[in-house]
Amino acid sequence: MALAALSTPRLTAEPLAPSHFDVVHSLHSDAVFMQYLGGVRSKPQTLEYLDRNVGHWRQHGFGIWILRLSGSGEFVGRAGLRFLEIGSSSEVEIGWGLRPAFWGQGLAAEIARECLVVTREILGFDTIVATAQPENIASLRVMERLGMSFERRVFLGGIELDLYRLRLDGPSNSRLQPTLADARAAEPPNR
Repeated sequence: MALAALSTPRLTAEPLAPSHFDVVHSLHSDAVFMQYLGGVRSKPQTLEYLDRNVGHWRQHGFGIWILRLSGSGEFVGRAGLRFLEIGSSSEVEIGWGLRPAFWGQGLAAEIARECLVVTREILGFDTIVATAQPENIASLRVMERLGMSFERRVFLGGIELDLYRLRLDGPSNSRLQPTLADARAAEPPNR
């Protein structure tokens, strides 16, 4: 099963495809955007990222989406779900990355909430993780707003990251039950 495009009140999301190379490379070339993601990436590194993540879509039926503003279609960034190997375990990770011009507008939390609903209600996973460098306060705050809790510090690809987790099947996550419409209605605007 492959997921089609997603939408939120302010965003549309389409599955990552090879045709997105230019917009993805524009993110990877932005030093401010990449400051917590290992630094600026070359065109070959962007191509490898694209190939790996398009392959994830083919293999698992879900992955990274390209985000655009609903009205204008302006490129905002990326977000999505993918498997992440942490030690000997495979986890479903939620992630997001927005162009700096769109920081501080609540868009990361908006798309992340949609991804949580997809994770639970469509994909059927009962837990999800997210990672960020300890210095990336904005992403850590989004994780906390989503109800995620710090679990431990991990090293992935030589980078120290804080690992957060959320159980999607428990009473502590009632905002995802029972429907997507209810989850959207519970969200204050511009968080």
